[in-house]
Amino acid sequence: MKGEVMIIRYMEDLLVLDKWVRKLIRLHFSRCNSWADVRKPVEIRSHLRTLDGKEVDLMITDGETTIIVELKSYDIEGVIRQALERRRHADYIYVCLNLPAHVIVRELKKYEEAVRSGIGFISADDECIVLRAYPQRRHRRKCRKEAEPAGDVQILDLLKGGE
Repeated sequence: MKGEVMIIRYMEDLLVLDKWVRKLIRLHFSRCNSWADVRKPVEIRSHLRTLDGKEVDLMITDGETTIIVELKSYDIEGVIRQALERRRHADYIYVCLNLPAHVIVRELKKYEEAVRSGIGFISADDECIVLRAYPQRRHRRKCRKEAEPAGDVQILDLLKGGE
C-alpha cells in the first residue's frame, strides 16, 4: 500500500494478515504462480465504497485486474449475499471465512448459485484457497491466458459429492 495505512476496524480485518493474501496475489497477478513474475505494483485497499454506495472489505488491483474479497468470521449466508451483490465491480470476487476448508466445502452444497457464478472461497483458518474464483462475465478481460471455467455439470457433480 503506497503511503496508506490499513486501519483494523473489525475483527474480520485481521484475516487479511494471513498467507492466503499472498497466495491470491500469486494466483491472479503472475503468469507462472511465482513471486518473481508478479506484475507490480499491486495495491491493496480495505473498506472502499462502490459507486452504488456498498462497502467492499478488501480490494486488490494492479490497474488491469481487480479482485474483491468479502471477509466474514463465520456468516456464510451473509457474505455470499454480499459477494453476489458486489461481483459486477471486479474481475474476480472471493469470500474469505475464518472456518476450516472442510466446513466451507460442506456448506457450499447449500449455495450452488454462488459456485456457479464464479465466486471463489478462501479459508483463513487453513490459509488456503478452497475454490478459485473465475472471471465475472461483465468484467472478463483478456489480459493474459487463463483456464476457462468448468461447465455447470462438473460444478454440480462437485457439489453433490460426485454423484
